[in-house]
Amino acid sequence: MENGGAAFPFVHLLDQIYGVKEAAKHVVVCHGCFSQLSSSLGKIGLLIPDVMEAARLDNSHVHGIVHPLTTELKNAKELVAHCTTKSKFYLLLSSHGYARRIHSILSSLASIMLDLTADHMDIPLKTKNKIKLLCRDMQAMEIRVSAEEDDLVKLVELVVRNHYTDSKHSNEVLYKLATMAGISMERSSLRHEFDELRQEKELLAQDKDDAEVLQLNQIISVLSSADALGSATVGEQLYREQRQGVDNNFLPPLQTFYCPITQEVMENPVEIESGQTYEMAAIQKWFAEGHRVCPITKMELSNLSLKPNRLLQQSIEEWKDRNTIMKVATMVSRLNSGDESSLSEALLELQAICEEKSIHKYWVAAEGLIPVLVSLLGSSKRELKKKILATLTAVVSDNSENRVKACDAGAAEHAVRSLARDLGEARQAVTLLSELCKEESICRKVSKVQGCILLMVTLANSDNMMAATNAKELLSLFAKDDENVVHMAKVNYFGPLVECLHKGSLSTKIFMANTLADLLLPDQSKALLVQEGVVSFLVRLASENNLEAKAASLGAFRNLSSSCENGVAMIKDGVMNPVLEVLLTVKSVAVPIRENAAATFANLAMCCESNVINRLWGTQRDVGEVLLQLMSLLNLTGPNIQSHILKALECICKSSTSLGLRERLRERESIQFLAHFMNDKDATVRLYALKFLFTLTKDGGADTLVEELSPDSFDSMVGLFSLDSLEEEKIAAMGILGNLPLNNRKLCHCSNFRKAL
Repeated sequence: MENGGAAFPFVHLLDQIYGVKEAAKHVVVCHGCFSQLSSSLGKIGLLIPDVMEAARLDNSHVHGIVHPLTTELKNAKELVAHCTTKSKFYLLLSSHGYARRIHSILSSLASIMLDLTADHMDIPLKTKNKIKLLCRDMQAMEIRVSAEEDDLVKLVELVVRNHYTDSKHSNEVLYKLATMAGISMERSSLRHEFDELRQEKELLAQDKDDAEVLQLNQIISVLSSADALGSATVGEQLYREQRQGVDNNFLPPLQTFYCPITQEVMENPVEIESGQTYEMAAIQKWFAEGHRVCPITKMELSNLSLKPNRLLQQSIEEWKDRNTIMKVATMVSRLNSGDESSLSEALLELQAICEEKSIHKYWVAAEGLIPVLVSLLGSSKRELKKKILATLTAVVSDNSENRVKACDAGAAEHAVRSLARDLGEARQAVTLLSELCKEESICRKVSKVQGCILLMVTLANSDNMMAATNAKELLSLFAKDDENVVHMAKVNYFGPLVECLHKGSLSTKIFMANTLADLLLPDQSKALLVQEGVVSFLVRLASENNLEAKAASLGAFRNLSSSCENGVAMIKDGVMNPVLEVLLTVKSVAVPIRENAAATFANLAMCCESNVINRLWGTQRDVGEVLLQLMSLLNLTGPNIQSHILKALECICKSSTSLGLRERLRERESIQFLAHFMNDKDATVRLYALKFLFTLTKDGGADTLVEELSPDSFDSMVGLFSLDSLEEEKIAAMGILGNLPLNNRKLCHCSNFRKAL
């Protein structure tokens, strides 16, 4: 019973140790420091059983250690609990302070534990040595925040020290805070965490911790300029509240605002050992020149350290804000004055105000200046219009709410009209549009403004590098909408269409291929598309196991191949394989798809000499066998496909280098097969049948043709010369008649043939 009573405090102590140890492992911020705390507590816990053994002997000295250990563990528990309830932003910003507190706790635990190693402690020597080793390690342990956490704190200190209130720096701080805290970049999540940080500041204010409250105020001011945290409601409400208490007079700066060295209002006031305050850059230069006395008091300085004068800096900022509010409040009358000089001056001043601090943009909106600026675009002269466009750009830059307001006021339409004007005005207009289009909804609206894409393409092709770059970036944004891509292609801007065919989804690729099939393009544009590699992307699309994809790609092939300049390049890019697959497949293929394949094949045959087709065939198929298979297809298709196939066969076989092909076709009774097409009802089929027969009979096979044809067929050919027939048809018929043997008995019975002779 006694032993149990002696051990009880240590059992409770062990529970505390392992409770804090486990809790410390789950602190997500400053994780490295809390991991060190958790690890050290675990090692202490392993030694406690040996200490409990000594306590069972009722060693009062050992029992005397329990209370201070319990007290220190309570501090550790409170710290861990604190870090699970506070704002993650606050914890990260205070990480160095937590590292110091953990170091202090571990040092205190080590000092307490070392008391157990004293000579009068009835603890085994082996255990004492383990305790000494652990305590030495704990006292030597460096508790440091991670490099990333340290970099974050330094970044915040830099931004605060240099008064960076622009959204660029604010966005960077917010992004790093959110990333390290594991917070989603969703606006609602960031706002929630930011609001919690503001609540932390309010709690500190209640505790009268002025120094930390001032520091948090500065950090909150920095974060307020971040795009994801900016709120038109908050910014404009703040403006209205401050404007109510401001009269119509500008306040001159107080004498204390001036730096004694530069005689200018200070940006970064710092205090030196003498108690005097100077602009930081000015006093640093003074010290760098070798001076070791105060410039005003001439007091000898024992150190040259600089201490930021936060209260004075805050007073200067408040004075600046008050006068800025007054400037903004007078802008409506100045912008509407009608005086060109006054308007120009007001625009430049307003632009500078917006560029000074992000929150000023909300003040401009609160004063109703955005619609005023937009309305001025409709009536001002060119030089003024450039300044208005530049001012509007500053007003909407990195400000989602102002972009929407400007767009609602008609800024996009005015800016698009400016694209067609002077290059300088167009350049400024495209800069404004670039800012507006950072909002996806506005980007869609801008792209639909009449003439926008055409004018943007024109600007993208201009010699002005900056304007062209901005225009191309905007066109890239517009290209997220497939309809815009089609519109761009119609004005010969093909990059987005080619990109969609390369990297788009299957449905997007099919849509773009269908677009390409339907576009009415000059040969120069078709050649440009082939040069940009569009054929290889279409070949891949045609290989998809998808009938819609095949149909779209074959339609595009037909359109592109109609330009003779593309023939060789298209064959090199592998277009023959999908074309022949569609033409010669035994599976049923929709007639329009096969017709497009036949038309493409005919176009390529007309574009290229037969020896080029033979050399660049791009397929393992035998040329002669392919031609024979195409011949057999003639009986299975309608006149549209028949005419394309006959045209292609005639083009391939008519060259002087195709003698072997002609002989092979004659051997396979092609003349007999073609003879009945000479009297086909379709004029186009009849024409190309005649032309192909002329080609096949010019170096043999004429006797075979005579045997296949009836006397009426010969008379019909002769009759073409007196009918209103196509010139090509007459030439082909004359050529065939010229190839026939004059001494053939059958021909002697053809009265019209004899008359023709």
